[in-house]
Amino acid sequence: MGIYGACLGQTLFFGKDANWLAGVSGIFVGVGQIVAALLRLVLSRAFLMKQENKLYKLFYVLLGAATYLFCFSLIFLFLPDDAPIAQTEEISYYEPNQLIAVLCSFLLGFSDCLFETEILNFIGTKLTRATPSAMALFSFCQAVGGIFVFYYTSHLKFKLRLQLLIMAVGCLLYVIVFVIIVFTKAKEEDDVLEKEKIEVSEKSELTSAVKIVQNGKERASCNMAESVA
Repeated sequence: MGIYGACLGQTLFFGKDANWLAGVSGIFVGVGQIVAALLRLVLSRAFLMKQENKLYKLFYVLLGAATYLFCFSLIFLFLPDDAPIAQTEEISYYEPNQLIAVLCSFLLGFSDCLFETEILNFIGTKLTRATPSAMALFSFCQAVGGIFVFYYTSHLKFKLRLQLLIMAVGCLLYVIVFVIIVFTKAKEEDDVLEKEKIEVSEKSELTSAVKIVQNGKERASCNMAESVA
């Protein structure tokens, strides 16, 4: 997202508004994050979606991925390829548009909120024994990823379309890995619950058998007492 603001600032087609758009971009990223958070809140209450439901998680991950890919497509079509590395007057497939530029900022914030919220939710609910370590590792990976992005932009001179390709592939990999982890974890939890149910049923059967034996002994002792009397 930091690179996107720089791209807007270096697109000379915007003229005097280029620097203004670079600043406004950050504002609309924040607006997108707020809207995504409110959307989750409203939908969870309106449809009574449970946080632990696999389909609930999958819905937001797929929505975030679709929004990201749509946003990357707009950036690909409307911003020049040289924008990340130098000021340019080039035009991509379509002339840069201020409305599209602001919309892409909003979509980036919207998608980022959906993705990051699901990651934090997973860490907090599924990794309860190692939450601090998992959070530290997540923050570390985020920082390393940010450093890598700025490095290949400023030193390796990766152009915009190559960067969009990298981010699109990363987005798809995130969805695949997230789905695998969530469904694997859910299967493990289902197996644990099944084992617990079996253990409870076995204990209840054993308890009932003990009670039956005890009742039989009591009846036998009563019959013996009556016969002696």
